[in-house]
This record gives sequence, C-alpha cells and structure tokens, in this order.
Amino acid sequence: MFKWQGLLKSALRIHFVLVVVAVCIALITGWSATWSGILGLVIAGIAATAQGFLLDANGFSALWWSQGVKWLLLGLGTIGVLNTWPQLMLPGFLIGAVVSQLIWARVGIQRAKALRTGR
Repeated sequence: MFKWQGLLKSALRIHFVLVVVAVCIALITGWSATWSGILGLVIAGIAATAQGFLLDANGFSALWWSQGVKWLLLGLGTIGVLNTWPQLMLPGFLIGAVVSQLIWARVGIQRAKALRTGR
C-alpha cells in the first residue's frame, strides 16, 4: 500500500514556512489581512494533517472522502475563528485555503514524478 507520510511531511513543511513568513510580514506591517491568511493556513494545515492521517491509514480508497473531511474541518475552523474574532477578514482565510490546495497539488506532482522515475 502506498504510504502518504512523505507527501504529508512535505506539505506541512511548506505550510510551516509560509506561516513563519506571513507572521514576519504581519509583524512588520501590522496588516490584519495577513493575520487572517496566517490563521487560514494554520487551519488548512491542521485539516491537511487530518487528511494525511486518513490517507495513510486507508490508502487510495480514502482519497475522495478524506478531501471532504479536510474541507469540512477547514470550513468549521474558519467559521469558528470568524465568530470568535469578527475583525478578521474572510478573504485572508480563502487565500490560506487556496494556498493549501496549491501546496498539496505541488507535492502531489513531485511525488508522481518521483514514482515515475523510480525514486
């Protein structure tokens, strides 16, 4: 069975780097949209971690429904944070979610290339 640990580690590493960079930008500029994006990335990272564990436990058969679980967690986390801190901006969260999907697409493409070349 295909193991997803490498894919998950790579995706979470990129999430972490982007969160650190965004925190630095937010601290320098004081821009609240950046904080929204940071929280969006953090929530997306948590949801992606849950998806990675589901994929690792269940393999390819979990690909579609684990994606649904990830988006459910992302949606619930976003609603919860926006209810707690209404001054945050929804576009920042959406950017965080889109960036998370792009990260998963990138590491998935890298993994597919590695499998094709036999590495």
